[in-house]
Amino acid sequence: MADFEREIKYIYNKLKDTKGGRNADYIPELGKVNPNLYAISIYGIDGYRYNIGDYKKEFALESCSKVFTLSLALEKYGIKKIKHYIGNNKTLDTFNSIIEIETNKLHTINSFNNAGAMATTSLLYEKDKKKIRKKNN
Repeated sequence: MADFEREIKYIYNKLKDTKGGRNADYIPELGKVNPNLYAISIYGIDGYRYNIGDYKKEFALESCSKVFTLSLALEKYGIKKIKHYIGNNKTLDTFNSIIEIETNKLHTINSFNNAGAMATTSLLYEKDKKKIRKKNN
């Protein structure tokens, strides 16, 4: 793993001081985040962990979380069910387009536009809070 970690450290150092863009401010919490925070965290399925940068700081992931949510839903239900309930069509409008939602039969396009992300999240909702506590202990 030494070569892998060396590569990640190289990428981290190459990108950490780049300036550009700005925090989205249409959600107040995003506007409050320190724009200088930067971290890379990698967790392997074998338990491997590598962290560099401000990884101990908490901040909102927002749309990045859509990837993790879709991964969990795919693991739980499989691609066939996700395609049926959520869809996997590309969208030509922005991620939060109301037009795409209104004109689609399922009112979702894919797991990465906002409506599809909410629908994907709903598939993972657990009504039985005891089951959640049991899984986390």
